[in-house]
Amino acid sequence: MCIDYKRSLAFWTTSFYYLKLVEAVTDQMVGQGNQHVIIGDSAISPEDYEEQTKWSDHNISLPLLYNFYHGVELLLKGFVLLKNTNQNPKLNHKIEQLLGDFKSQFSKEAEQIAILEKYVSSNPKIEPLKSFFDSTKITPNMFYQALRYPYDVKFNEFRHIDLKYRGFDGVQFYRELINDIKRLRQLSVALGRSFEPKVANWLKRDWLSAVLKSSPLAKTSCMNK
Repeated sequence: MCIDYKRSLAFWTTSFYYLKLVEAVTDQMVGQGNQHVIIGDSAISPEDYEEQTKWSDHNISLPLLYNFYHGVELLLKGFVLLKNTNQNPKLNHKIEQLLGDFKSQFSKEAEQIAILEKYVSSNPKIEPLKSFFDSTKITPNMFYQALRYPYDVKFNEFRHIDLKYRGFDGVQFYRELINDIKRLRQLSVALGRSFEPKVANWLKRDWLSAVLKSSPLAKTSCMNK
């Protein structure tokens, strides 16, 4: 079994940049209450309204969820590539397929799989994702288009309205999302680190081989499990 730990580590690290961004922004949304109706004793100017709703889902849900799915995509690619014997594998954005590969390769990671399936399965049950994917008749495989563009390539509209103006229900969803991201990162770090002893043994073997042969340490990106 060929393990490219350095390559996978790069994917995990980049994934965490996106997931931490989502955590930080989502925390602001929850703190502000995800308001879209503002009531005051005096007239509310457009500037006041924008300031008080700048973290609300009708303003930021699309880029927020896109970054979340992109972070998950990178995370899954890091694990799938870990056991991929092809040094130049073909990658795509089919996140459901990546989850299937992860489940096949890491079937014992039940908690991690359960969190991922909540958002990445072909028919997510959690709102507002269920309404969005159902009304648009797509699955998370299409996130790369659906959360970046108003229409698909045939100019069918993506119903982004289903992700907006969720109010208190949206707060509940995003609180759960924050907790899931934190737990997902913890589980992913633990799983990734479980391969570190194998990396250390590989480096020790390679160093000893180079010394015995009195030759420079050969560059390599692959090790045997």
